[in-house]
Amino acid sequence: MDENANTVRAEEQICQSGVNCVPFKEKAAFVSICFAVYNFLMYRYVKERVITPVAQKQKWLPIVKSFIKNKPLLMMILSSCISNLINVSTIQLYFYTYNMGNPSLQTYLYLGTIPMILAGTLLVPYLVKKFNKRDIMIVSLLAMAAVNAFYLLAGYKPAVWELYLLIAVNNVPFTIKNTLYWNMISDTVDYGEWKTGVRNDGIIYAIEGCTMKIIGAAGAVFTGVVVKITDFVPNALEQSESTMKGLFYIPQIVIIITSACAVIPLVFYGISRKKQIEIIGELQERKKLLQSLTDGGKPASAEV
Repeated sequence: MDENANTVRAEEQICQSGVNCVPFKEKAAFVSICFAVYNFLMYRYVKERVITPVAQKQKWLPIVKSFIKNKPLLMMILSSCISNLINVSTIQLYFYTYNMGNPSLQTYLYLGTIPMILAGTLLVPYLVKKFNKRDIMIVSLLAMAAVNAFYLLAGYKPAVWELYLLIAVNNVPFTIKNTLYWNMISDTVDYGEWKTGVRNDGIIYAIEGCTMKIIGAAGAVFTGVVVKITDFVPNALEQSESTMKGLFYIPQIVIIITSACAVIPLVFYGISRKKQIEIIGELQERKKLLQSLTDGGKPASAEV
């Protein structure tokens, strides 16, 4: 079942139940405008920090081989696929509507946890100076699994303060994980260049983005599965107790399992802080040597 279709049906149902809502098209238009502005600002003001030689025509076979040889990249993508196997945001709309009785509560609670998101973002630079990135990622995933496991004790109709506490605490490791993910992906770009001599930034990010879209589409199916197995009644003002329990427990249990399982590929990531420093240093030496040969025909250290 398509994610957008699920969202539209859920919001139509909320509107039919008499709750004030903004039509889906208006929301989609607002998000699209914000996204366009964000990308323009990124394009306009973010400068490339990596200086690469003039691009040469590449063949697909060497690119594929270099991608396959990049084990840390493959482990990162696999871990991300596992942790994103479900689309929580859509199923939560049903949860807030029927279990909590107020779909707008979702927006208010997440707005209230923005300080925790900022805290998680600001913690990342400090943590990467002290610990290996892989270890930070593993701890973040396990922390998310632990917080969601503890949340199960609140029951399928938790108090608002319990719900807020869960979101606030969970947003710290969640933000650290998401922020650190792209940092580690960029490290795998350096690793791939160091390992194979070929730097494929564009290919790596394109494959990663395509993979995440496929997983996102598969995750959207999860909403339809939960709705079906919990005997959800469309357009009803209320749902049965068993349905509301399913809307709460099934997503939470799946989140716990996927967060814990996503740790397994990271065990084989293999790029420590020390290793990354060595890779960067060797790549810089290669580029200096290449530049000297290009400019003068001899290494910079050679005597004339």
